[in-house]
Amino acid sequence: LDVPDAGTDLILRVGNEIDAATSLAAAASDQPTIAYIYTRGPQLILLFGLGMPTQAMIEGANAIDAGVTSGVFGPAPVTPEALIAAAPDVIVLPVAGIEAMGGLEAFKEVSGIADTPAGQTDSFLIYDEAYFFNLGPRVGLALTDFVNDLYPDIGG
Repeated sequence: LDVPDAGTDLILRVGNEIDAATSLAAAASDQPTIAYIYTRGPQLILLFGLGMPTQAMIEGANAIDAGVTSGVFGPAPVTPEALIAAAPDVIVLPVAGIEAMGGLEAFKEVSGIADTPAGQTDSFLIYDEAYFFNLGPRVGLALTDFVNDLYPDIGG
């Protein structure tokens, strides 16, 4: 496109947004354990772990990735036992997946969800999956939203 200055400006803007979000997250007094669960309905429910783009978002938000600490590489089918063992404080879900499940209340009926800390405290965050998969020019804004939702008490 022959607009090198625009590319440089974009790199700086996104970098600054990411830095601001990670700095804000670093001010949090605790590190919640987060499970990113990908679903496309009751037949497809996966816990994401090591190597998934969701890992970068979770760790960028100064949180612990439940999939990674559970030894999951890539996506893995969710079992009630594995989910309970992962003990997420917060479960992050894609909007389209929740819609395919028939809503959040239907998702909460999945075996094991209610037995997690997230299920017991009703701690679910739902985002457009592009927020966690497409780590492009909006990544800094997505991370900022995620940090603000995780840590509403630190103010952003």
